Amino acid sequence: PLGANKAAIMGVAGVSVIKASGGTETEYSSGGVDYKVHTFLSSGTLTVNTAMTLNVMVVAGGGASDTSHAGGGGAGGLVEHATYSGLVQNYAVTVGAGGATDGDDGSDSVFSSGDGGTTITADGGGGGNAMAPGNAGGSGAGGAGVARGGRGGRARCCPGGAGGGACGL
Repeated sequence: PLGANKAAIMGVAGVSVIKASGGTETEYSSGGVDYKVHTFLSSGTLTVNTAMTLNVMVVAGGGASDTSHAGGGGAGGLVEHATYSGLVQNYAVTVGAGGATDGDDGSDSVFSSGDGGTTITADGGGGGNAMAPGNAGGSGAGGAGVARGGRGGRARCCPGGAGGGACGL
């Protein structure tokens, strides 16, 4: 299904002083600044041992298409918070799965401190529908694929595209 391998990605600057662990860790340099990235392909925990500013990017699971007549699923939503105040604590990372079967919505992905701090949620993508407009979701979904075109599903940021016209059935 679309979006089954979406990831929540956290990036932080200053690798030499960073004390954080969790997910798949990679390091890189850009413009003379060192970065450490924690990528999560499944739910887990980011442990921050030194207070720092985090750049948090959360991507939700995409919606499944309706395979009977090709109403396309919508992409999972994406939310970025470039100046998240990371405190010394554990952060729960929930990675939303993509829609499992015909027209299922994708699941939300969430980055949360659990202590009442800022929670970042990316909405799952809307499932496609062959006979009606696609479901609302992170980035909307494709509309109907049979008889006449439907409008795309609603989303926080942008609607899904209209479906195709009659297909001779």
